[in-house]
Amino acid sequence: KSTHTIDSVEEERRLFYVAVTRAKDYLYIVYPFGIFDRESGMVLSEPSRFIREIGDEFLEKFILTNDDEDEGIDN
Repeated sequence: KSTHTIDSVEEERRLFYVAVTRAKDYLYIVYPFGIFDRESGMVLSEPSRFIREIGDEFLEKFILTNDDEDEGIDN
């Protein structure tokens, strides 16, 4: 990989770390089920690569389904 690509990923990781460590009590990390990318024609639905670097002992995962939407979950 080029140095530019490695530097870019490391900068993303640093920014993610800063955001995570600024949370006071709770931190909600969300991502969409799918986004259509017009250029590639693909549906993108992967969470940030940095979420996988967080230990499971720090995570509580919630998965919303269409059933949840039908029940009218409020914010």
